[in-house]
Amino acid sequence: TGKQPVSCRISRHRANQHSLITWVVSYKEPVHSFQLFGTSQFSKGIHKHPTIQRYNAGYQGYYNATHYT
Repeated sequence: TGKQPVSCRISRHRANQHSLITWVVSYKEPVHSFQLFGTSQFSKGIHKHPTIQRYNAGYQGYYNATHYT
């Protein structure tokens, strides 16, 4: 990628039954798909959905923050 990663760590799921490990590599800006050492599968982006937050103005339910913005 030619860019310096911010963080490199092993996935919280650890190794699978075939002893394969997923690495999570974070960058400050989007990068193109890449391979580690030219031998791994191509990287995939992680796109997280917004979390559901607790509404704190007296309402006792939950709401999706992106729906009300």
